[in-house]
Amino acid sequence: MPIHIFNTFNQPGVFTSGTEAFGINDVGQIVGQYSDLGGTHGFLLSGRTYAALDDPLATGHTFAWGMDTQATA
Repeated sequence: MPIHIFNTFNQPGVFTSGTEAFGINDVGQIVGQYSDLGGTHGFLLSGRTYAALDDPLATGHTFAWGMDTQATA
């Protein structure tokens, strides 16, 4: 029987109304979106590093839907 590991997380340091993960690659990097008072933002979680992703041309909404399944260094 396979073992499944489930972790929860939210955007660090910011009150959010929700965080969703949409993609994960072979090395465990996760992309998704979170919402706060400023709008909807994409994110990349790579190990212990969390990076918000915002398109400078977007009008308050940035989403990260997926990523390459094989990460490169």
